[in-house]
Amino acid sequence: MDWKEKTKDRRLWRSLVSEAKTHFGSMRRRSEKVSKDFFVYHQAKNPVANVIRKTMIATAKSCMNHVNATQEDLEYLRKDPPYPEKSSCIIMCLLEKVGVVKNNKYSKSGFMMAVSPLVLANKKKLEHMKTVSENCDKEVNHHDIAPCQLGNEVITCVYKYAPELHLKS
Repeated sequence: MDWKEKTKDRRLWRSLVSEAKTHFGSMRRRSEKVSKDFFVYHQAKNPVANVIRKTMIATAKSCMNHVNATQEDLEYLRKDPPYPEKSSCIIMCLLEKVGVVKNNKYSKSGFMMAVSPLVLANKKKLEHMKTVSENCDKEVNHHDIAPCQLGNEVITCVYKYAPELHLKS
């Protein structure tokens, strides 16, 4: 009998779970090993966040190459803004790729599109993110500034109103 057939029978399914616990360890033991790092923590809780995490890592690496940055420049993003020039350029590149910045301007609709997959199931969080997008639309400098500086301004505003989005969380 293969494992697919065993899953249909409750008694046999329990034997599969027991076998998995023996092989991999219980969920509790495995979860104690999980780092509190933002991406890893949310990966275990939310499959959508896992996809977003992988996409953000790939995009960040692409942006690192685009701005000729180092791993050290990327590590600054775990700290509070404002960031040094290369780190803020990585942020600007990320914000452009996910649509939060369009034509060197903050886009509140782009922000909502970027965060919607994370909060779609929770109406209260969705409303909170709408407020964040509107506040940042009012606060972010829409005048001509250096592109990388715009990245600093946008991310500073987002973290001000939604600290849960910070990479250090």
